[in-house]
Amino acid sequence: MKTEVILGTSSIEAAADLVKHRFIGFDGNLCGANAKARGVSATDTKSGQMCPINIVGEVLVESGGVITAGAAIASDARGRAVAAESGYLPQALNGYAIDAATGAGEFIRVRLV
Repeated sequence: MKTEVILGTSSIEAAADLVKHRFIGFDGNLCGANAKARGVSATDTKSGQMCPINIVGEVLVESGGVITAGAAIASDARGRAVAAESGYLPQALNGYAIDAATGAGEFIRVRLV
């Protein structure tokens, strides 16, 4: 069982239905591709409700593809963790993978930055 080390939690009003363990943008939507996340959703949340988001620590994030442990992590267009590709914007870095993923739909720990 993977554990989380949550050192800070905040909240944001959901601008759309949000899925647990995904990157959330500063606008209350799922984080866009190569965008900076405000945090990671702690629960499934309906649009218009307040969503708790983890903003500091090592948290579970759903993967969007193959990731190696230690990789720099960015967001895909659905708020999932993906390995930052060459040429990504450094300000879009959302963390570093603690665990590896063999494909999309896995839950890995990411140390948020």
